[in-house]
Amino acid sequence: MKAWVITVALAGALVSSGVMADGTQLLMECQAAIRVMDNLEVEGVKAGVCIGTIQSVEEMVAMLGKDVPKDMAICLPTNGANGGQAIRIVTKYLENNPKQLHFPSALLTSMALSDAFPCN
Repeated sequence: MKAWVITVALAGALVSSGVMADGTQLLMECQAAIRVMDNLEVEGVKAGVCIGTIQSVEEMVAMLGKDVPKDMAICLPTNGANGGQAIRIVTKYLENNPKQLHFPSALLTSMALSDAFPCN
């Protein structure tokens, strides 16, 4: 039950204007962010949504601390993960898991980061 409450809180924290983005939307936004980082395009709004989603999830997980279920915990390296690394991790996770794209973007971001940076 606790895991469900935390998942709902995490997803709910990212609800904007009553609409919750899914993985398909997040994938497009993060692909745009990578193009911006690689100086291929300027799609600031889409890139900003991706960056904001990732930062929000990281902050929410950090704020919840030990209350986050172990399978959703994110343990970033001691020197941190830079924004570009996190964007590429989330993008690759979404591309490699197309069957999950119907899930909320916050949940998928959490899954991608906890997969890349699991806690021991």
